[in-house]
Amino acid sequence: MNYEVFTAKELARRLTHPTPIDHGLASGVFVQVALPQEGAQFMRDLAVELECDGVRVFKEHACDMLPPDALALLTSKFKALDLERNKRLDSVMGETLADVVARTLHPHGIVVALLIEGVQALLGRPGERILKALKAARDAGNLHPSHSGRFLLVAACTLPADIELFVLDRGNAFYGATAMTICNK
Repeated sequence: MNYEVFTAKELARRLTHPTPIDHGLASGVFVQVALPQEGAQFMRDLAVELECDGVRVFKEHACDMLPPDALALLTSKFKALDLERNKRLDSVMGETLADVVARTLHPHGIVVALLIEGVQALLGRPGERILKALKAARDAGNLHPSHSGRFLLVAACTLPADIELFVLDRGNAFYGATAMTICNK
């Protein structure tokens, strides 16, 4: 499979100022890298570019997202974006990451990017729950046409075969997302 090739600056521009052909990037972007260090550097560069454009950036390593309380920790990061409003609603039972993303992003038009390194760690049973929760959050943040906030997901994968499992496997939460590789300029 041939992937699109981007620099961090190009990807940031296309994520924050999408043209009609770039709207597919909102489904999620999975980046193939040769080495973990290469992925880490790309994510650092991408974070800087996105933050310069006013995007709130969360960086995570997939291994840190596997403990049972990882979704709760990620949800609390989103709640911190709109602390006053979320404090009043903290006692909502059964609240999901998607609920918090929708409630936090839309009233303020906030754009948030979640950058995940080592996403191959989320393949298989333990990570499937995390990926499905992220997909639901992405949908809650991006699908309603009247909402001005957006939830962007960029994940780096170090094994070339794994990237296809994320975007080409119909059973995966991010089936149909964008696959790319990086250009080291």
